[in-house]
Amino acid sequence: LASFTAQALGDEIVLKWRTESEIDNLGFHIYRAMEENGPYARLTEKRIAGQGSSTLPSTYVFTDSEALKGMSYYYKLEDTAFDGTKKIYGPVMAKPTPLVFRSNWGQVKALMRMP
Repeated sequence: LASFTAQALGDEIVLKWRTESEIDNLGFHIYRAMEENGPYARLTEKRIAGQGSSTLPSTYVFTDSEALKGMSYYYKLEDTAFDGTKKIYGPVMAKPTPLVFRSNWGQVKALMRMP
């Protein structure tokens, strides 16, 4: 695994991971917890398919749209090989925040002007 990141984008958390190559890779599951030491619960119903065996880089993306604003979440990535061997990566952390639109007094005055 070359990288595994979590980034809050508004009220969602986007997980990205990249492999430089894969050997006998069945796929991935994502796990989430509210504390770094767990307990972790699996988010993915179905395994995210891996590339099997490939010498090419691959990028994967998973969006957690059920995260609550203002809460910190920790994620782990489980990589499963065809023979059942599993490797765990992480944790990585992100905290979704609401999108905030700020106006200034000039914008308010412009909105209140009558034609």
